[in-house]
Amino acid sequence: MQHGNRTMTTEEIFEASHHDWGFSTKVFIYSPTPPCEPIKINFHPVATELYEWLLRKGDVTHLMKGVTNVVEDIYENPFTHDATTLACLTAQVINDSHANYHKESTRGLDQLGVELKRVRIYNELVISSARTCEAVIKQLLHCTQFFKKDYDRVALGGLLFKECRSCKKDDGRASHNISLLGSLAHRYPPMCRAFDCVLGDLQKLNQERTRIAAHSSAPEIFKFSYNESMARHNKDTKELLYKLVHILDHLSALETLILEELNCALKSSDISEALNISKYHTNTTFKYFDKWGI
Repeated sequence: MQHGNRTMTTEEIFEASHHDWGFSTKVFIYSPTPPCEPIKINFHPVATELYEWLLRKGDVTHLMKGVTNVVEDIYENPFTHDATTLACLTAQVINDSHANYHKESTRGLDQLGVELKRVRIYNELVISSARTCEAVIKQLLHCTQFFKKDYDRVALGGLLFKECRSCKKDDGRASHNISLLGSLAHRYPPMCRAFDCVLGDLQKLNQERTRIAAHSSAPEIFKFSYNESMARHNKDTKELLYKLVHILDHLSALETLILEELNCALKSSDISEALNISKYHTNTTFKYFDKWGI
């Protein structure tokens, strides 16, 4: 990722600090009538659904803004509806990518047309995957006490690594850097260490998004035969999808842990006390470690 005028290394991203945090009042949807108690959690597990869809275990939900009176489908989180749209777009591009393996999908196209279609599908897959991951992380950050201006308008790279805003204001203070995604995982010890392996994949996804969408440049078109073009399509999309499955698996774990904690808080006699902690200890983290072989 770019930081100032240079590219930050994976090691520097790993070394960014993780901060303790608490939930904001925006983490719940509240009943409209007194005593205005929390009635549901204010985010949808988008990464979990897309991950399970990729494993052919479920469907991806699309939530439309302002078109339902069903409480279950109402969210006030500004990133939730966009995240579901982006996840559906990603799923659609993946289906298009799979269909492109079949010769019928390129019937009537000449050699250049086949190559252009290959490049278009790959570009769409990179961009939609990166934007979905970005929206998923921002949806979770909205539920925390992190300042919205620290993540609202930043791209995916800025969620992995950013300068501490307080240090930037104080010239005499030794500066340090923050990982907002690492901080989200930090609440669930030792989950943040398990995210080390996925930070590299997210960085590569962000770099690829930047590479193919940079200003007036365009991907290189090759004079491939049909078989060569399809082989390249197969290789590139498989590599990207392996990374996406890995990323979504970890983001899904984070969604699951946050939902578990918030559901426990909803059952507590004192919700504010239940949420006023810097760490949430649960055996669920170790279930993921067993799954990931950590």
